[in-house]
Amino acid sequence: MSDEDYYSFLGVSRDASQDEIKHAYRRLAIKLHPDTSDHKDGVAINKLLMIYAVLSDPDQRRSYDEGRAYQNYHNKNTSSQKTKSESRQTTKTEYAPEDYSSAIFVNGIQAKDSAGGKSYIKLDDYIYYPVSVKKKALFYRYMGSDYYRVKVHKIYSRKHNTFRKIPLFIVQFDDIEQVIFEEDFRKYWLSQTGFQDRERHQAMVTFAIEISVVVFAIYLLLKIK
Repeated sequence: MSDEDYYSFLGVSRDASQDEIKHAYRRLAIKLHPDTSDHKDGVAINKLLMIYAVLSDPDQRRSYDEGRAYQNYHNKNTSSQKTKSESRQTTKTEYAPEDYSSAIFVNGIQAKDSAGGKSYIKLDDYIYYPVSVKKKALFYRYMGSDYYRVKVHKIYSRKHNTFRKIPLFIVQFDDIEQVIFEEDFRKYWLSQTGFQDRERHQAMVTFAIEISVVVFAIYLLLKIK
């Protein structure tokens, strides 16, 4: 996995408090917002929203940390050696986290997403994660939900891997990667099919609301006459 991670993107340490993560998010939100920066396409702010959505949720942060744990453990133990005195002071054996880097990968897998639908997901497909965004309806501003997409970079084999916590994918955007576990995918994520179904449903709801508004407006006009 890449050396860059969500914490380095925010500019905080891996043991940062939730307040520190929130402060870093707000600082970058101002810096990366399309209205106040050179990032006019909105990609940077969407990336920030995705990262903050993961790290601000304790369960998702724990899963993200677990996905990164082996690399961090491996780097720490290969870059520095314990002295004999330190070894004598050690009272507990330090066990390495599960080594996800030794996994066997496949080209596609069937998985159930947060909408409950099963779909076959292949390499380079997109999957979608919910983020909170500011929205505007007429003159009313509110916090709504949207989905940020990431590309599936690798797919774990269910048949040949025997991990305690089942990983499904490694997703990648820019130089940052994340392991997506099966239980998290079922709870939070949407497949391409699930996302398209959601978009169709929202379009139908919006259309129904617009028709209702038009009908109501016509009714008022007829009543006035």
